[in-house]
Amino acid sequence: MNWLADLAYQSLGALPMIAVIGLVTYGLFALTAVLVTVRPLRRRLGRRGMRIHRAVAAVAFASATFHLLLGLSSYV
Repeated sequence: MNWLADLAYQSLGALPMIAVIGLVTYGLFALTAVLVTVRPLRRRLGRRGMRIHRAVAAVAFASATFHLLLGLSSYV
């Protein structure tokens, strides 16, 4: 578990990896919401929109889980 804590605070540019993963997760959840709420986008995507929405939500959930593991690893 120590390698995970080291990975969490490895620098990626100006931010540690845990912050970058958190920002990516936030963006994915925002994209998931946009796919459902923006009416012209829903019309253009048609039935594929719901499949894309579910796929982005699954990736966001996996990213959030990884972000959680990185955060908890520094305390365990």
